[in-house]
This record gives sequence, C-alpha cells and structure tokens, in this order.
Amino acid sequence: MLLRTPQLLWPLLVWYLQTAFGASSLRGPSAHCSYQLGSPKECPILPRTRSEGREGDAGSWQTLAPTAEGDSMMCIDGKTPYKFQFRPGSEQKLLIYLMGGGACWDREHTQTFPTCTHEPDLRDEHYQSVFSTDNPTFQDFQILKVGYCSGDGFIGNATHLDYAFGSSCTEVSPKCPRAAQNGFLHLKAAVDWLQSTGLGKSRLDYLALIGASAGAIGLHIWADDLLRRFNPLKASVVFDSYAGIFREGMQSQTFRSLNSCSLPIIPNISGYACPYNLTLQDVLKKTMTDHSSVKFVHINSKVDAVQMLFYDVALLLNSTSVEASNFLSQQLYYRILNQLFSSYARHENWGSYLVNGALHTYTDGRTAGSAVQDSPPGGMNFQIGSLLAEPCGLEIQSNCGEARLPSVGQWLDILVSDISGVSGGTDGDRQRFVCAGQQTRYTQANGSVSYCDAGI
Repeated sequence: MLLRTPQLLWPLLVWYLQTAFGASSLRGPSAHCSYQLGSPKECPILPRTRSEGREGDAGSWQTLAPTAEGDSMMCIDGKTPYKFQFRPGSEQKLLIYLMGGGACWDREHTQTFPTCTHEPDLRDEHYQSVFSTDNPTFQDFQILKVGYCSGDGFIGNATHLDYAFGSSCTEVSPKCPRAAQNGFLHLKAAVDWLQSTGLGKSRLDYLALIGASAGAIGLHIWADDLLRRFNPLKASVVFDSYAGIFREGMQSQTFRSLNSCSLPIIPNISGYACPYNLTLQDVLKKTMTDHSSVKFVHINSKVDAVQMLFYDVALLLNSTSVEASNFLSQQLYYRILNQLFSSYARHENWGSYLVNGALHTYTDGRTAGSAVQDSPPGGMNFQIGSLLAEPCGLEIQSNCGEARLPSVGQWLDILVSDISGVSGGTDGDRQRFVCAGQQTRYTQANGSVSYCDAGI
C-alpha cells in the first residue's frame, strides 16, 4: 500500500523518473546528424542495416538534432539540445511514437523536485517494446521516435523567465538559462523533417500513432493533425497509460501556462473555448468523429500508480496543506476512468485494454516488464509493464475468473493487422474491450478495483 503524504509525493515522483528515464541508462545509436531547423534535408534517411547479437536492436537508428537560434530546440533546462530518432523500414508503413517523461508546471517541479525529464530517452534497445526486432507487429515499419524533454506533453509553446536554473540566479544569463517548454515545436520539427525526406508524398498503407504517458496526453491533441498530414489508407491511434484524469481546473491552468490555445493543433469546437472549458477529452471525441474509419484505443491499468501520483501532486500546486484524504483513492480513480471510457465507448471506432493493478506504460519496454530497481521513498514497489502483460496484470490468470485473453502485444497485433478488428468483426466486443474480472457496476463492486464496468 502506498503511503501518500504531501512531503512524500514529490520525492517519490523524482525517484521514479530518475530510475525509469535516468541518464545512466541512455545509450544512443552511433548514427547522429544535426541540421538547421530550416534545412532538414541536410540529414537524409540512412539505409537500414541490422546489428548482430544485440537483443532488442532493430538496426539503423538515426539520432537527429534540429538546431535553431534561441531556446526553441532546447529541452526544458534551456541548455540540453533536443533530439529525436528514426528507423527506416517499409515506405508504406509508419509508426510515430511520442515518448513520455513526466510533467513540470513551475520552478519547484522543474528544479527542486523535478517531475519531468530534462533530456530525451535515446536508448536504441527497448526489450519487449514496439521498437524491438522480435516484435512482429512493427518489425517492418518506419519508426519516428519523438524524444521528450519539455515537461509539457508536446503541447507547450512557452518560455518561462521565472524558471531560471541555478541557485543564485536573479536574471537570465548563459549560466542561468530560462525554462523552455517547447514540446509543440519539438514534435513539429520531427514530423517536418520526416516529410522533408519525401515520406508522405504517396499515400501510406498504414499509419500507427502511439503515445506513452506524457506522450499519450499530447496525442489527444496531436492525433487529428498527424492523421490529416499523412492521410493513410488505414490508421490506429494508441494511448498508452494516460487517460487524462486531472483535478478540476487543471487543464485550463495548464493550457494557459503552456500558451497552448494559440497553437494550430487546438481545434475550434462549438460550445468550447480554450483555455476556459476545453479539455483533452473534448478534442479526442471530435477527432474520433472526424476520423470514423480510424481505430482509437486506450491501454491503461485499472489503478495506474503514476497517473494517480501526478493527480495528487497537482493538488499541491497552489497549496502545501492538502489533506491526504483529498488524494485520489484507487476506487475513485477507477470509477472516473470507467465513466470516461463509457463516454468514449459511444464511438464505434474506440476500444480499450484494461490491466488489473497499478502498472504504468506497456509499449516502450523500459524495464522488460519487471519491477523498477531499488527502493523508492515510502517503500512502493513500482512496476512497469511490457507487451507481454495480460489483463490480469501480476495476478495469476485463474484468479481473474476469465479464459485466457490476448496480451498487450497480441492485441496490438490484432489492431494493426485488422484481424477481427477492434471496432467489430467476428469476436466483436471481446476484441474491442479487453478486461479481466467480474462484469458489474461500481455500486456493486464492494470496494474492489478488479471488476470490469458493465457500462463499457
């Protein structure tokens, strides 16, 4: 059981981010190219090769570093260059993957207790992930892996003067850079580079969009733009481990802080206005309606520990005296998640994959599906998922009261291969909604968080 107190929350998140995304685990591939933001053709796509004897290595990863005057192509610390990666493959298949890495809102979360990564995760090995050589689903896909280091879920377009780094900083200088939250420009640069290579001139057979954690937040907003840019024959959009459950007013506050409302990816929806009453959920529902032939799916743990922690930390943004009783309980989190998913289920092109337990992210393979090493503050045993995960999570299959259901990886293969189809087909709702547990409503669940909501 996680002991959550205001004094523990920030150190716990800092520990998690440093362990899961820490610089000591970063080993970038050898192919590296920098280019001026306005001249992306300086870095062409390299031919694909395969490395021998390296488990999880798909071969031929390139690291791209766009440069520009000012801090638009810098990470949140204002001094670390932004980078993304690309792996060539079939010209007719493309996966765009938005990496995660936490979120930062103010000086304290950025410096004292950093709750977001300050450099992109550029490992070229991700065991049991969508990037792995032994993953049949995306083995022959071109992959654009969009690094993340802006703490803004890829929807930021702001530089904060009051975030100057350095304990003695009183004004911005080379030794005291500003905090740059330019995730929107980072993702745009990566996609612009890809299109400059000629990809997208002919219509893609398949486009897969996946966002993990903070990347999933950004994908709620970015999906429409990316689908329209590439206009594929078939497409799927996967939100891995961030459903967007925030305290009241948090989304408006974030849109303002990140200067998001002026961005071209923010849609005009009748009756909604950014930043006042527009939410990620409103944007996604419009996108699902506008792209009715595209499959949209959420992969989420029933009581995702990291999502709950970020909800709790957000309570402390304007106060340090929040009572522990105001924090999000597992029962309430799962109830809100089911209410949200029930509203999505009205769209026939949406599906969900729910996992028992508290795992966070399944598609990026950061820890091969095992526990994060070392002990965090408070003694919580964080677990990270992988494509091998099944709906029962860490529980024994027989304890779930279900026949064997597909793993996350198998379900994604069904989604992309269009076998049965998440939005219908021979298996119908069994493929569209994967969940292990008794089907009931929360009012009859008796405090359990392993049931499957009958409203979905």
